[in-house]
Amino acid sequence: MGKIHFSAVATSRHEAVIGPVDSQVSMGRIKSIYKNALAHELRKAGIPFVRDKRGVVCYDGIVTGEFSADFLVDSRVIVKRLAPRPAA
Repeated sequence: MGKIHFSAVATSRHEAVIGPVDSQVSMGRIKSIYKNALAHELRKAGIPFVRDKRGVVCYDGIVTGEFSADFLVDSRVIVKRLAPRPAA
């Protein structure tokens, strides 16, 4: 796992891709369907990303934890989505 320095703030360009996928796909869908749709939209928009990225988080020169993200977008925005639980 490599060290990754990131900003969790998405730009308007990221939001333009993530927002519609959230509203059209995420409600009641399987997580893999959401992730595939988001990857498709990121590719169409020409936004670089890596799926299922693992890394460490550093603070003040020390490793303070590890993370696993569904997407690392533009080497700085981490997308971690949890699939909603199906209605009983």
